[in-house]
Amino acid sequence: MSATEDRPALPWRTLVLVGLGGALGVLARDGLGFAGSPFAVITAINIAGSSALGLLAGLATGTSSERWAIPLLGTGFLGGFTTLSAVTVVLAGGPGLPDLALAGAQVVFGTGLALLGLLLADRVREASR
Repeated sequence: MSATEDRPALPWRTLVLVGLGGALGVLARDGLGFAGSPFAVITAINIAGSSALGLLAGLATGTSSERWAIPLLGTGFLGGFTTLSAVTVVLAGGPGLPDLALAGAQVVFGTGLALLGLLLADRVREASR
């Protein structure tokens, strides 16, 4: 099977939503980049973005807004806002043990907070029934 048979083509609307959201997310991340030490800002952005993505996925999945919210806000905005590539750039300058520990903590806490966002979304959905 070819790659096109394995995966259906994305509708152009989805591509536009992801592109628009991604551009806005990158601008937001860059705007916050001047708020303090680069690694601390990147850590805060990645952890906040992970939480928001978990919450968004939990609230939007299975709703009528899923078709636009996930591509625009999830894949697009939060994908552009959070970044592991920024961590890589900071670490490329000869990371010390604290930098490596912080990078590892981003993965651990980011994953945990994404799961927490999903749980919070479940609670919100249950409360609204």
